[in-house]
Amino acid sequence: MKITPNQFAWIFLIVLIGLIGWGGYAAWNFFQNPGENLVSMENEVKLGEMITQQIMHEHGEDAMVQDAYADSCIHAIYERLQSAMGGSGYHYNIRLLKGDEPNAFAIPGGNVFVYTGLIKFCHTPEEVTAVLAHEMGHVEKRHTINNIIKQMGVGALLSYLGDGSGGAAQQLSEKMINGFFSREDEAEADDFALALLERAHIRPSVLGEVFSRMKDEHGDMEGVMSLLSTHPELEQRSAKSKAYQTKADFIEMPIHMDWTRLQQLWP
Repeated sequence: MKITPNQFAWIFLIVLIGLIGWGGYAAWNFFQNPGENLVSMENEVKLGEMITQQIMHEHGEDAMVQDAYADSCIHAIYERLQSAMGGSGYHYNIRLLKGDEPNAFAIPGGNVFVYTGLIKFCHTPEEVTAVLAHEMGHVEKRHTINNIIKQMGVGALLSYLGDGSGGAAQQLSEKMINGFFSREDEAEADDFALALLERAHIRPSVLGEVFSRMKDEHGDMEGVMSLLSTHPELEQRSAKSKAYQTKADFIEMPIHMDWTRLQQLWP
């Protein structure tokens, strides 16, 4: 069949629009997830180790919790989540940091810091588990590395990976402790946490309950809990978590530990 010039022009226009649309989507995806496209997993782990060392240096060795019972409790909480994940590219290191802030934050490479203030704030181990699941969501979705690239630029990040200068390390550690994620990142981490909690046999609505109580008791506290941020949709996030529908065969299984004993380690 012979194609007329007019038909050829329409076909060309349709193909051109398709190519432009594909290119636009590729560019959008690239800038939404720069870490996935620019930073290898190996370099992310290396970066995480550098930032971890800087955080430990800034807080001092005495600030890191070194208690066998506390370690066993955190390990039990993590193991419940890890067993439900079904595999991960990260080897997680969960560290307890002394501090009154009810706070937790993730840094690149599978590192998560939990303040003892969060342990004292949470009523049950399941509440801490919900917070940890959220932070692991930021790690698994590579929000931590993406956030650094968006704030510092890939050039500065690659330069830091090359020389690991102290000034850059301090800047990065401050961004990890005090920085906030975008609304989209928070929503994605919430979704990850809710699904993971269900698979771990922990009631997903616990996450929303922590959100609500944190907002009620510490809503005006500067820098409190990076996972809460100051975004106006916090109430919607809490409501979404509380409304999450588990499957019909969901069975809740508590995490058994002496929670009061753990909390009393830090009067």
